[in-house]
Amino acid sequence: MAQLTETEVRAKYREFLAETPGATDVLSDNDYDFYNWCSNYGDYKHITNPMMKGAA
Repeated sequence: MAQLTETEVRAKYREFLAETPGATDVLSDNDYDFYNWCSNYGDYKHITNPMMKGAA
């Protein structure tokens, strides 16, 4: 299976926010929440915050 692009995953994230009761109570449609959400799913772990690369 081919990995999804960041644009495709962002669309899935926005769909998740719209369709999941209570999601918008704890998550926002911003980069921080998006990248954090991606880090919790094996299929989306390749989507990382470019601002965090090299930071440790």
